[in-house]
Amino acid sequence: MENFEGVTDERLRPLKPFLDQFVILRARTKLSFREDTDNFKFPIILPNEHPVVHLMIVRKHEEIMHAGVSIVMNHLRENFWILKARKLIRQIIQKCTRCKRFSAQKTEVAPSSLPKDMVSNSKIFQIVGVDLAEPLHLKDKRKGWVVSFTCAVFHFELITSLSTAEFLQYLRRFISRRGRPTIIYSDNGTYFVGTDSALNSIDCDVVMSKANIQKIK
Repeated sequence: MENFEGVTDERLRPLKPFLDQFVILRARTKLSFREDTDNFKFPIILPNEHPVVHLMIVRKHEEIMHAGVSIVMNHLRENFWILKARKLIRQIIQKCTRCKRFSAQKTEVAPSSLPKDMVSNSKIFQIVGVDLAEPLHLKDKRKGWVVSFTCAVFHFELITSLSTAEFLQYLRRFISRRGRPTIIYSDNGTYFVGTDSALNSIDCDVVMSKANIQKIK
């Protein structure tokens, strides 16, 4: 009562306040005929400036696992009617250290530019990127990997080994179907690095003198 001027306080007029037998200021709600507790039907009116009210909100927020504004307010409304509750609860939750940590925005790194070869005009599968998907478990209890050759379109191959020889075999299959690329981009997987070494060990001058092909970078 010390924070209000009694039932005639202008701030409380919409709540139709009254004093109960213990001289506690309560609000009249539309739930008067509901079979429930007096606190639920006639919640206790509390000021929004009092430090104890702030502590009540903090405790309720922590009790219900750091829930949001609406949930905290609904839980408090089961017993109390806090003036300007939504605004006050939002201000208090915004100061919660744990909520700040889990609701903080992630730092986004600007995407890097693609290599010039990847954005220049070229034929399909002339310049490709190659990568492996997560391993698949085959029916014969072996593992398989999907190799993707990517440019404007996709080409997929299924390999059962990560050896360089295995990858070279499926690279030849890709070339036989799609043509020989001039440049292949990949990460630094050992199977890709090994393939690059194998390609570099080929005497391309001799090969090119016998066939109309180009070296793969």
